[in-house]
Amino acid sequence: MRESTSSILVLLALTAALVSCGPTMKEWEPDKKNPHVYAISFRQTPPPESYHRLRWVHLPEPLPAAYRRSTAQVRMTPVLGMELSNLTLEQAAKELADSVNYRSYVASSVAGRTLSLNSLGTVEELAHQLARATNTRVHVDHTTRSLRFLAQPKPAKPASKPAKSVKASIKPKFAAAKEVKQTDQQKVLDPKESGQHEHK
Repeated sequence: MRESTSSILVLLALTAALVSCGPTMKEWEPDKKNPHVYAISFRQTPPPESYHRLRWVHLPEPLPAAYRRSTAQVRMTPVLGMELSNLTLEQAAKELADSVNYRSYVASSVAGRTLSLNSLGTVEELAHQLARATNTRVHVDHTTRSLRFLAQPKPAKPASKPAKSVKASIKPKFAAAKEVKQTDQQKVLDPKESGQHEHK
């Protein structure tokens, strides 16, 4: 009896200890007072290679084709949709440039022109539509990623007719005066005519 009661008491004590320890257990938390800091890597060279009997190898194959840079003819540009209502050209150009991560520049003489647009197209198509709506000219530069809106050049004035030269109008008068003087001198100095008149 004593052994059985002692074993029962031991079991009860163990269960009580387990029950008391169970709910009081806390989750692990790092030590905030003395945190563990790992050393910084100071290696300047890669680790030495380890040689093994088995290694990965690449089978012989032809060289890949050379990489060709994309040109403007095969440029893939996304189709955008713009819906603008009573905005200035400067605001519309900034909206279009921001949609494709470009920069915009608008001349001060045409920046205040207003327009409304509701259309679909690429960056170049929408830029040209903005230019037509505001009577300006646009340059889309994909290299520098910029949009430039400039004023239309003024039409050239028609060439004026050349003025008549004074010398050309005076020359015939002098020529006519010389002919008159020559005819008068011939009449005075011609002896035949003077003799005929006297004989008569």
